[in-house]
Amino acid sequence: MKESLRQSPIHGWDLKSLINLAANYAGRLWSMLAAFIFVPFYIKILGAESYGLIAFNVTLTLVVSVLSAGLIPAFARLMARDGISNSTLHTLRSLELTLIAVGLVVAFVTYMISPLIAVSWLSVSELDINTVISSIRLMGFISAVEMLMPLYIGGFMGLQQQVKANFYQFLLGFFRSVLVMPVLYYYPSIVVFFGWFLLMTVVVVWSVRISFYRKFSGFGAARFSLPHLKVVWSFAAGMAVIGFLSAVNSQIDKLMVSALFDLKVFAQYSLASILAQLPLIVSTPIAMTILPGLTKAVKSSENLDRLFSSYSLFVCLAACSVSVVTIIFPTEILSLWTRDQSLSFGQETLVRILVLANLALALQLIPFQIAIAHAFTRINVILSIICVLAVPPGIILFATQFGISGVAAPWLLINIFSAVVLNLVISSKYLETPLKKLIKFVIVPLTICGFIAWKV
Repeated sequence: MKESLRQSPIHGWDLKSLINLAANYAGRLWSMLAAFIFVPFYIKILGAESYGLIAFNVTLTLVVSVLSAGLIPAFARLMARDGISNSTLHTLRSLELTLIAVGLVVAFVTYMISPLIAVSWLSVSELDINTVISSIRLMGFISAVEMLMPLYIGGFMGLQQQVKANFYQFLLGFFRSVLVMPVLYYYPSIVVFFGWFLLMTVVVVWSVRISFYRKFSGFGAARFSLPHLKVVWSFAAGMAVIGFLSAVNSQIDKLMVSALFDLKVFAQYSLASILAQLPLIVSTPIAMTILPGLTKAVKSSENLDRLFSSYSLFVCLAACSVSVVTIIFPTEILSLWTRDQSLSFGQETLVRILVLANLALALQLIPFQIAIAHAFTRINVILSIICVLAVPPGIILFATQFGISGVAAPWLLINIFSAVVLNLVISSKYLETPLKKLIKFVIVPLTICGFIAWKV
C-alpha cells in the first residue's frame, strides 16, 4: 500500500518528485505574483524612470551571475551525486570563498564605473544623475552578495529539498518586495529602495548560509581546498561558458534597449519581457525538479527515453497553455497589471514575439537537462556562441527598421533555431526516434502558437 502511494500515475514521477515539483511551482508562482502585484506600486510611487533602474538592476544581477554560473550547477550536481560528506563540505567552502572574492571584485568595479554607466550608457531625463550613480553602486553590492544565494539553494536542490530551497527564495522575495512598501511610503526614493534591497539580501543570504552549513554539523571545520575545486572544475568550466553565454543571450536585448532607447522605453520593454516569460516560468520548475533524478538515472544506466517523453509532454502542455492566453490578450493583461495606459498601449506585437521566443526557450529545457545529466555541454556552448554573434547585429537592424518591437525578432529566430538543433542533437545522441520527438515536442507546439499569434 505504501509503495503504491509513492508511485505517480505519470511515468517518471514519484511522490517525492511531485512534492518537489509543487514546491518549485509555488516558488515560481510567488515570483510571478510579486512582479504582478508590486511592479504597479513601484511605478506609481517612484515613477517610470525609477522602475527602469529597477529593471536595469535585474539585468545587471543576471549578467553578473555569469561569473558564478559554472560553479553553482557543478556543486548542485555534486550534492545530487555524492550527498552530504566531508568532501562536499570542503568543496562548498572552496566554492564559497571563490565566490566571495569574485563578489568583491564585482562591487569594486561597479562602484568605479557607475558614473560612466549613468552618463554614457543610460539615457536619463527626469532623475538626478547623482541619484542614478548611487543606485548603480548599490546594485553592484547587491549583485556581489546575491551571488552566494544560488550556491546554497543549488545545494538544497541537489539534495532534493526543493521545499526548503523555495521557502528561502520566498523569504528573499518577501523581505525585499513586500517589506519595502512601508519604507517607500515614508521615503519614496529609488536610493532608499536599493538600500533596503541590499540590507535584506545580506540578512537572508546569511540566514540561508547558516541553515545549509547545519547539514554538515557532524563533519568538523570546513576549509578551502584546491583539490576539491578541481573535482568540479571540468564540469564547472563547461557550465561557466554556457552560463556566461546564456546570461548574455537572455539579457542582450535588454542591455541594447537600455543603450538604444531612454529609460521609459526600457521600462516598457522590461514589463513586456516579464509578461512574456510566463511560458518559461511554468516550465522551469519541471526542469529544476527532474535534474537530480536524471543524474541518478544516468549513473544507473537507466533508459531515459520514456522519462524524456513524459517530461517534454508536461512542458509542452504547460508552456503552450499560458502562451496561447498571453498571445490572445497581451494588451488587456498589461493594462490590468500596470494600470498605466502609457506603458501598455501598442505593446501587443512586442509581447507576442517575446512570448513565442520564451516558448522556444522553454522547449529546450528538458534536452538541456538531459545534456547536463550526462555532463555534455558542447552543443550548448556552440549554440550560445552562435546566438551571441548573431543577435546583436540583428537587434540593431530590426530596431532601426521596426522600433522597439523589432528588438525581439532576432531573439525569436535564434531561439527557434536553438530549440530545433538542441532537441535533434540530444535525441540523436541519447534517445530513440529523434525526428519524431523533434516534430512532437518542438515543431508542433511552435507552429500552433505561431499560427495563433499570426491570426489574432
